[in-house]
Amino acid sequence: MGNDKVLTKEIAEQFLSDEGSVDLSDYTTMDDQAAEILNQLKKDYLHLNDLTSLSDAAVESLSKFRGDYLSLNGLTNLSDAAADSLSKFKGFLYLNGVTNLTDAAAEKLKNFQGDYLHLSELTSLTDAAAENLRQFKGSELCLDGLKSMSDNVAESLSKFKGHVLSLSSVSSLSDAAAESFGKFAGNDVYLDGLTSLSDTAAKNLSNFKGRALCLDGLKSLSDDAAENLSKFKGFLYLNRRACPMPWRKPDGDSQ
Repeated sequence: MGNDKVLTKEIAEQFLSDEGSVDLSDYTTMDDQAAEILNQLKKDYLHLNDLTSLSDAAVESLSKFRGDYLSLNGLTNLSDAAADSLSKFKGFLYLNGVTNLTDAAAEKLKNFQGDYLHLSELTSLTDAAAENLRQFKGSELCLDGLKSMSDNVAESLSKFKGHVLSLSSVSSLSDAAAESFGKFAGNDVYLDGLTSLSDTAAKNLSNFKGRALCLDGLKSLSDDAAENLSKFKGFLYLNRRACPMPWRKPDGDSQ
């Protein structure tokens, strides 16, 4: 394990008996027995963001944690077996260090039983991986590391049936991809990495029927693109400001 500092069964037991006596951030890996102990933690969250490696057996044990939040942001790789285990976790899952995801792992994660799935360091997705991830049945899918995507990936992700789709690092969007996201049936779309939009892409995005369209990164728009976006009937976020469309009355206004 080289210079890894190992969280052992004994240290895990000490943490459960006196949380203040152990700093979990001191450890970069843990043995399988420690994972079996930590999954018994009776708290809403288990943050293990400094762990950089875990055996498949340890991940399986951690997936049995009964709290709401499991955060493993230090892991950069996720085996297919680990993905299968984590798909059984029923809370909010944060894997914001994983940089690559096999199609097989994505196929496992489509069965994730929790509500939030965050994979914000993935920089690319195959068409097959995107098709699998969009089948995840929770409410929020966060893929904020993606900087570009094929039209096929965009079409698949737009079919995600949850409430929030976050793609805040995508730096360019084809007209076809914008057309796909204009059909997203959820509440919020985050595309804050875009710095410009074609007139057609703006028109396509304006067809989105959800609550919020977040385009905080836009630096320039043609007059036609601006006019097209103005037709969006939800909250349009530009430069960290929410711009409600004219039809939406502030809360408390009478009809």
